[in-house]
Amino acid sequence: MATGAVALGAEARPPAPAPAGFRFVHLSDSHCAHAAENPPLRFPFDPHRKDLVRSFELLEAAVRQINEQVRPDFVVFTGDVVDRGNDVRSLRRAKSILERLTCPWHVVIGDHDSREAWAQVFGPGRRNYTFRHGGWRFVAVDSSPGRVDAGSLAWLRRELAAETTGPTALLIHRPLVLPKGYALAADALYRTRLLLDNAAEVRRLVAQHPAVRAVFAGHCHVPIQWRSGRVAHFVAPALVAFGHHFAVVEVRGRAVRATYHRVGAKPVRGGK
Repeated sequence: MATGAVALGAEARPPAPAPAGFRFVHLSDSHCAHAAENPPLRFPFDPHRKDLVRSFELLEAAVRQINEQVRPDFVVFTGDVVDRGNDVRSLRRAKSILERLTCPWHVVIGDHDSREAWAQVFGPGRRNYTFRHGGWRFVAVDSSPGRVDAGSLAWLRRELAAETTGPTALLIHRPLVLPKGYALAADALYRTRLLLDNAAEVRRLVAQHPAVRAVFAGHCHVPIQWRSGRVAHFVAPALVAFGHHFAVVEVRGRAVRATYHRVGAKPVRGGK
């Protein structure tokens, strides 16, 4: 895939001044585990193959590379920090590695992460929250049950309604939309759903708020960039899966570009 920029467009009303440029890292799916062996392949060239044995090593290497080579403004991590949700030991160790980052970092809970362990390690207020950078608002929402449940959906509705100007990005573990082929492949090969279970409901909510310009997700284990109307969708590759990549996202005004970096290697091109 060739790297591409997704122009996020302008609102019908006179646009606000363009936000300044900035750069951040999009990490996802480290599936950290104190594991003695890796799970077997489901089929040759399985993109969901997990290198659990080296999961902490990969996260440590990614943090070093981000600090030494990328030096971003901040890092977002879209879930599945650990492989087994109730594994508090692994979650604490992963957090201690992320704390070595020399820039701010923000984690989003995934469907492999348990809410109880998450609250113990990251605090109860780190499931649904917002932060701002460079004129953008970033809204992190919990989809750990495989859907945005009623409580989180009500919070998201209030949060999006509270501010209707300036670009907003949604951070979530499971994506809201995918190219059709990806969803069909997941159904056929993995017998699992890649999309959020109530993706249509969340998409309708997003459609009501023109400030939402981008969605950053994980879960699929492969890099995907897709556009649905005015919203650009970015899925980060899994750090633990074959290739061991993370995304570097460049924001210039309302245009967003993602490139993919392999841990221990020079940047590689990717995306659509």
